[in-house]
Amino acid sequence: MGDSPDGRELMEPGAPDVAAPAAAVSAPSAAPRRRDARAFAVDTGVVALTQLLLKLRGVVTLPLIARMLGTAEYGIWAQVLAFVTLAGAVCNGNLHLPLIRFIAEDRRDQARIYTTLLLATVALGAAGSAVVFLFRDAWSDMIFPGGEMLPYLAVVALMILFGNLRSLNVNLYRATGRLKVRSAVELIAAFGELAGICLLLARGHSLLRVFTFMVAWQGTVALLQTAHARSIAGWARPDWKILRAALRYALPLMPVALSVWALDRSDRLIIGAYLGPRAVGIYSANYALASMVMLFQAPLQMTLFPKVAEFWGKDPERARRYISASNRFFLLLAIPFTVGVGVLARPLFMHLGNAEIARASGWTTFFIATGVTLWGLSFMQSQAFHGARRTGQLGGATLLAAGLNLALTWVLVPRFGIAAAALSTLVSFAALCVLLGLRGRALLPGDLVGGFVLKAYAAALLMGAYLHWLSPTGKAAILGAAASGAVLYAVVVAALRPLAPSEAAWLRSA
Repeated sequence: MGDSPDGRELMEPGAPDVAAPAAAVSAPSAAPRRRDARAFAVDTGVVALTQLLLKLRGVVTLPLIARMLGTAEYGIWAQVLAFVTLAGAVCNGNLHLPLIRFIAEDRRDQARIYTTLLLATVALGAAGSAVVFLFRDAWSDMIFPGGEMLPYLAVVALMILFGNLRSLNVNLYRATGRLKVRSAVELIAAFGELAGICLLLARGHSLLRVFTFMVAWQGTVALLQTAHARSIAGWARPDWKILRAALRYALPLMPVALSVWALDRSDRLIIGAYLGPRAVGIYSANYALASMVMLFQAPLQMTLFPKVAEFWGKDPERARRYISASNRFFLLLAIPFTVGVGVLARPLFMHLGNAEIARASGWTTFFIATGVTLWGLSFMQSQAFHGARRTGQLGGATLLAAGLNLALTWVLVPRFGIAAAALSTLVSFAALCVLLGLRGRALLPGDLVGGFVLKAYAAALLMGAYLHWLSPTGKAAILGAAASGAVLYAVVVAALRPLAPSEAAWLRSA
């Protein structure tokens, strides 16, 4: 699972840790903490900008494919990517997680750690790609009845190997504190791919040709990135003791990886089986817009996991404060987004997609956005389990939530359509948050979620009523409404003061 709350020394970049008496904190010990908190804020800001630009890639591909090729082709696009994500989750062994944990904890042995896990990743990825390619007829009949996905599976099989290599390498950047390098590499990779997709679609090429280009591009990026990662980590003889330790850490998280896929992607395949690719396209478009709420969580997740891994063993309370502070800032931004995107979804989709997609938005978009927000909260909760090396407990909770999501989607979608899939997403992510909260009572900060949530929702609902009253339709009107709504939310939140003064001061400085 990914990465989450009060964070008092984090909140006061110019003051000592308020968790201890002021007189007990000497200047020499406080200064490194202030520098560390500032570095965390800067790294988070860099990753936030990168994630914004990367998410815009998804928003750009939506109108490109939906308008140029149709809603059904956008549904095929979503189904193929859902399958590739599942195959990658099965074949990567979660080895990127022990890579971060082991190197962030002690960098002196990073060459042997990286070499060992790289070779294991290549072996697992190559095996997975071969299985998908050689048995593509069986996969097509099993998951995509009708045979229309068969040519796509033959092309995208190599994405499994290349995707797993890229995942391992970008997490090496995280483990070694090179978040700016990670951001630069990800931006180059994402926008090179986006430029190629735009060019091919503009010239009238098929979706199959687009996937062929994506495989070639991702392979090139993966090879160059691996060479760069080797220059950072070094090269050493692989150590099977490291691999065994990594597998002991990572394999209990396989249910988490598969459950995360089931929570995030399985609904596309179920909708496709019952309602066809056109319905998948409509649902996926709503999901693409609603999931932009993770823009507020992804940068915190990227910077938080190495930070928690670094501090948990020697100062677990400090690690908990990072989790608490990160969670509060995420929810403070995510809550107004979920309300605003629900109100503005229909006029937005008239410009981003088409009338068919717009008609099915609104409450569907709101349900998905709220569910994904709860998913972001569960990522934050999981950081304490990673820090305490109690990763096995994550597996049970996510497996139960994923099973609930699959059951609800399977039962409700045939009767109630894609709105039922959106509601299933909300219910299952809420269940995951509750399960993790119960299992992690001894690990999680006591103030992970507080009364400030009610104040944030009060301000967000007022903003939502204002946006509904405006009912913008044109592009400029939508942008203006969103901007003025954000200002209204900020003013009301400032008046309600949901954060402590120290937290508000840290937010302003960050």
